[in-house]
Amino acid sequence: MTTEANVRKERIERLFRELTYEISIGVLLGEIEPLLGHNFVMDDPKSTNGDVIAFEARTRRIKREKWFGMFHPAYQLTVVREAK
Repeated sequence: MTTEANVRKERIERLFRELTYEISIGVLLGEIEPLLGHNFVMDDPKSTNGDVIAFEARTRRIKREKWFGMFHPAYQLTVVREAK
């Protein structure tokens, strides 16, 4: 990745962290409802068959068990030893 691409990637990651903070504080303080969404679609400049790039972000209520049982990093599989 080029330096410019690394800078852009770091900026996007920083914006995701800021968004996480703003949503968390807004919901905790009761300033916003926890049902938000944003999406957009753009042409894929590398596609030869008309594919598009889709971005989707949403917040919603789900059961705690569903989130922690399926997605939480603490429950992801890890390799503890190589197969023989």
